[in-house]
Amino acid sequence: MVLCRLLWSIIREGTHILKCTPIEQAPACLEDKSLGVHNYVTTKSKVKFHYVANGEVGKPLMLCLHGFPE
Repeated sequence: MVLCRLLWSIIREGTHILKCTPIEQAPACLEDKSLGVHNYVTTKSKVKFHYVANGEVGKPLMLCLHGFPE
């Protein structure tokens, strides 16, 4: 179903909908300090990830990745 909808969107609007556009300013929800300390890390291949650190150092780490790869 998702594939059909994607194909219909490409036919109707063209392939420009598949292009990635850089975001100039982060959404306000990425700066919510009540969630923890927000930061970014950039890999050698220039992929930029946003992460939030919260909790005690030395405790088990929980890592949630979403929206990757897109």
